[in-house]
Amino acid sequence: MHTMNDLPLTCHHSQATDTIERFTASAKRGADGWFRLRYVIRGAVERIALPAHIAVRHRDELWRHTCFEAFITTEDRPAYVECNFAPSRAWATYRFARYRTGMAALVPVAPPCITLQTQPDGLVLEAQLHLGEFAGRALRIGLTAVVEDKAGGLSYWALRHPRSKPDFHHRGGFILRLAAPSVHI
Repeated sequence: MHTMNDLPLTCHHSQATDTIERFTASAKRGADGWFRLRYVIRGAVERIALPAHIAVRHRDELWRHTCFEAFITTEDRPAYVECNFAPSRAWATYRFARYRTGMAALVPVAPPCITLQTQPDGLVLEAQLHLGEFAGRALRIGLTAVVEDKAGGLSYWALRHPRSKPDFHHRGGFILRLAAPSVHI
């Protein structure tokens, strides 16, 4: 798998939170369409609302609570894929024809594998999934998250916030570039 380093996610300027001291994310990909996404939060995780674990299953509107996300596209087309992973192990994947339009559920080859590790000073969520349509292609990715505190407040985290309001679908936030994997003969 092609490896990327942990990159910092920043809280949108319209929110303030002292729950999270440091938030990073990374993406790894294989030439065959496999992805591994990793999100690491350091801080007062006891203040974060984390739903109970459930069987891995598809569920809509995960973004209304703590949810880790990835937006994946190629340079040459307006279409993109949104992936959502909840600490409960619920997930959702959608394909959009272009910015916020033409949404359709996307069923991956197999359900994602989602793991959550919690510690007194942090948590790590990892998700692995197969998106064959991206195999062997150069990509642009937006790594994002919505974090709900136990009081019900939401904070929005991203590699980059391109607008005055949180908008993870805006291509200006898809700043992680992954080159097409090299083929060795």
